[in-house]
Amino acid sequence: RALNMVNMYKYGFAALVQLEFEGLELHCEPDELIGLPKPAGFAHHLLPLLGLSWPAQTCPLESGEQVISQLNAHELSTAHNCLALAILIAAYRSLAYLALRRRFRSPLR
Repeated sequence: RALNMVNMYKYGFAALVQLEFEGLELHCEPDELIGLPKPAGFAHHLLPLLGLSWPAQTCPLESGEQVISQLNAHELSTAHNCLALAILIAAYRSLAYLALRRRFRSPLR
Protein backbone atom coordinates (compact mmCIF):
# COMPACT_ATOMS: atom_id res chain seq x y z
CA ARG A 1 0.00 0.00 0.00
CA ALA A 2 2.82 2.42 0.84
CA LEU A 3 4.64 1.71 -2.42
CA ASN A 4 1.45 2.42 -4.33
CA MET A 5 1.43 5.96 -2.90
CA VAL A 6 4.70 6.79 -4.72
CA ASN A 7 3.69 5.08 -7.95
CA MET A 8 3.27 7.83 -10.52
CA TYR A 9 1.32 5.56 -12.88
CA LYS A 10 -1.46 5.30 -10.29
CA TYR A 11 -2.12 9.05 -10.41
CA GLY A 12 -1.80 9.33 -14.18
CA PHE A 13 -4.17 6.41 -14.74
CA ALA A 14 -6.71 7.76 -12.24
CA ALA A 15 -6.66 11.21 -13.88
CA LEU A 16 -7.15 9.73 -17.36
CA VAL A 17 -9.98 7.46 -16.20
CA GLN A 18 -11.75 10.39 -14.54
CA LEU A 19 -11.36 12.62 -17.60
CA GLU A 20 -12.62 9.92 -19.94
CA PHE A 21 -15.54 8.44 -17.98
CA GLU A 22 -16.94 11.29 -15.85
CA GLY A 23 -20.53 12.01 -16.89
CA LEU A 24 -20.54 9.30 -19.57
CA GLU A 25 -23.71 7.29 -20.23
CA LEU A 26 -23.08 3.69 -21.26
CA HIS A 27 -25.47 1.50 -23.23
CA CYS A 28 -25.39 -2.28 -23.59
CA GLU A 29 -26.07 -4.39 -26.63
CA PRO A 30 -28.41 -7.35 -26.08
CA ASP A 31 -25.50 -9.81 -26.04
CA GLU A 32 -23.74 -7.81 -23.26
CA LEU A 33 -26.57 -8.03 -20.72
CA ILE A 34 -26.12 -10.00 -17.51
CA GLY A 35 -28.70 -12.51 -16.36
CA LEU A 36 -30.51 -15.45 -17.83
CA PRO A 37 -32.41 -14.86 -21.06
CA LYS A 38 -36.15 -15.31 -20.97
CA PRO A 39 -37.21 -18.90 -21.56
CA ALA A 40 -38.67 -19.73 -24.92
CA GLY A 41 -41.58 -21.91 -25.84
CA PHE A 42 -43.85 -23.50 -23.25
CA ALA A 43 -41.95 -22.22 -20.17
CA HIS A 44 -42.42 -18.63 -21.36
CA HIS A 45 -46.21 -19.04 -21.22
CA LEU A 46 -46.23 -21.16 -18.05
CA LEU A 47 -44.48 -18.68 -15.74
CA PRO A 48 -47.25 -16.01 -15.76
CA LEU A 49 -49.88 -18.70 -15.15
CA LEU A 50 -48.00 -19.77 -12.03
CA GLY A 51 -47.70 -16.16 -10.85
CA LEU A 52 -43.95 -16.13 -11.37
CA SER A 53 -41.88 -13.55 -13.19
CA TRP A 54 -38.54 -13.98 -14.86
CA PRO A 55 -35.76 -11.64 -13.59
CA ALA A 56 -34.85 -9.00 -16.14
CA GLN A 57 -31.43 -8.89 -17.71
CA THR A 58 -29.40 -5.85 -16.70
CA CYS A 59 -26.49 -3.89 -18.06
CA PRO A 60 -23.41 -4.38 -15.82
CA LEU A 61 -22.22 -0.77 -16.18
CA GLU A 62 -24.64 2.01 -16.99
CA SER A 63 -22.61 5.12 -16.18
CA GLY A 64 -19.05 6.36 -16.26
CA GLU A 65 -19.14 6.91 -12.49
CA GLN A 66 -19.62 3.15 -12.03
CA VAL A 67 -16.51 2.53 -14.13
CA ILE A 68 -14.51 5.06 -12.09
CA SER A 69 -15.67 3.45 -8.86
CA GLN A 70 -14.96 -0.08 -10.08
CA LEU A 71 -11.44 0.91 -11.14
CA ASN A 72 -10.95 2.58 -7.74
CA ALA A 73 -9.99 5.88 -9.38
CA HIS A 74 -12.26 8.05 -7.23
CA GLU A 75 -9.95 8.66 -4.25
CA LEU A 76 -8.65 12.03 -5.52
CA SER A 77 -9.99 14.60 -7.94
CA THR A 78 -8.47 14.99 -11.40
CA ALA A 79 -6.61 18.13 -10.33
CA HIS A 80 -5.17 16.42 -7.25
CA ASN A 81 -4.07 13.43 -9.34
CA CYS A 82 -2.28 15.75 -11.79
CA LEU A 83 -0.64 17.64 -8.93
CA ALA A 84 0.54 14.41 -7.28
CA LEU A 85 1.89 13.23 -10.63
CA ALA A 86 3.83 16.48 -11.15
CA ILE A 87 5.27 16.32 -7.62
CA LEU A 88 6.38 12.71 -8.07
CA ILE A 89 7.99 13.44 -11.44
CA ALA A 90 9.92 16.37 -9.94
CA ALA A 91 10.96 14.26 -6.94
CA TYR A 92 12.15 11.34 -9.10
CA ARG A 93 14.11 13.65 -11.40
CA SER A 94 15.73 15.38 -8.41
CA LEU A 95 16.69 12.05 -6.85
CA ALA A 96 18.13 10.84 -10.15
CA TYR A 97 20.14 14.06 -10.54
CA LEU A 98 21.55 13.79 -7.01
CA ALA A 99 22.42 10.12 -7.50
CA LEU A 100 24.19 10.79 -10.80
CA ARG A 101 26.00 13.80 -9.38
CA ARG A 102 27.27 11.75 -6.44
CA ARG A 103 28.24 8.83 -8.67
CA PHE A 104 30.10 10.84 -11.30
CA ARG A 105 31.94 13.52 -9.36
CA SER A 106 34.39 15.60 -11.33
CA PRO A 107 38.04 14.60 -10.72
CA LEU A 108 39.08 18.25 -11.09
CA ARG A 109 37.79 19.18 -7.63
